[in-house]
Amino acid sequence: MQSRPGIFITAVFPAHYARQALFTRAVNSGRYRYRRCPVHHAARHDGHGRGHGNREEYGDHSYSTDIPLIYSIDKLITETRRLAAEYRRSTGQVLPVSGEIARHDAARLLGLTLCEPGTAGVDAIGTGTRDGQRIQIKARLMTQDHKPGARLGQLNMNGEWNTLMLVILDEDYESCEIYEASREELADAIAEATGSNRAKRGALSIARFKNLGWLVWTRETGIEPGR
Repeated sequence: MQSRPGIFITAVFPAHYARQALFTRAVNSGRYRYRRCPVHHAARHDGHGRGHGNREEYGDHSYSTDIPLIYSIDKLITETRRLAAEYRRSTGQVLPVSGEIARHDAARLLGLTLCEPGTAGVDAIGTGTRDGQRIQIKARLMTQDHKPGARLGQLNMNGEWNTLMLVILDEDYESCEIYEASREELADAIAEATGSNRAKRGALSIARFKNLGWLVWTRETGIEPGR
């Protein structure tokens, strides 16, 4: 039986390489306003200002040349949404692609600058009113049959991020809401919930996160007024 290329690629290649491929194609497509993430850039360069790895630099752009460019990032994400939704409906299982979709959507919808893969705890750098803010991005798939008390995944409290964005995806892996909360508020909430093992691991409930943060984007109205 011939397998579908999209599902084969998702299953075989580790998430790191998938993210590197998406990031590389996004930079070269010119559809993102990309600049080097200062957190990752400083760690990758030696004292002579030379980068490590197979990379090329043109003007303000620096990107890996290891992966050939075939599709635009938007087309890749659109196909990923479709395949992930179809796979879940067919098998009842969830493909681990919601994080990549969330990073793509948050950057596109809110004008963020994506960091290179491997930047610990920081997924994007803010621009405009968020200029210089270091942002960690999480995703949560909320389907019609989701269980009450859904929780956010474990937070990386070791990274040098300022705010955390939560992208809510529907059962078609389309973004419907984006919330944002400050690191300080989240750290305090985790510290206060000393009686919960999940809270100790940084797994706050979605409802608690929404109460701590603020709504920044909805599918119906777009970007919400600043806090």
